Amino acid sequence: MYFINYILYTTAIESIKEKEILAKSNFEIERLKFMCYCETKL
Repeated sequence: MYFINYILYTTAIESIKEKEILAKSNFEIERLKFMCYCETKL
């Protein structure tokens, strides 16, 4: 039982880390898009 909980816990942490990485990369992409947009408007 403890082992199963450990697996669930570690997989949950991994998925959270993946989501954070995805969120950060999406944020970077959006920031770059915004910067490009501002440059074209100037």
